[in-house]
Amino acid sequence: PWPVQEEIVRLKCPGVDEDSLVMVFEELKRRAKDNRHHSIRDMLSLAEYVHKLRTKGVSAPFEKAVQQVLGAHGSPSGGSEAEA
Repeated sequence: PWPVQEEIVRLKCPGVDEDSLVMVFEELKRRAKDNRHHSIRDMLSLAEYVHKLRTKGVSAPFEKAVQQVLGAHGSPSGGSEAEA
């Protein structure tokens, strides 16, 4: 159901740029292949947080958002699980 999930995220996050959305979808698909599945809410949170960090000029916004929203385990940046 990736096309449906992607459409939901695009509709719910109209302010998020296409590059950020593509990175979010690629990360979540990669995690799904590793048998780690995330909800639509996780997708929305990740997309919105990446956008927020980018607009604030934070360095490595995607990696930081992945760590905070999904936990760093298995993310491109590596590292340990983020605390909730």
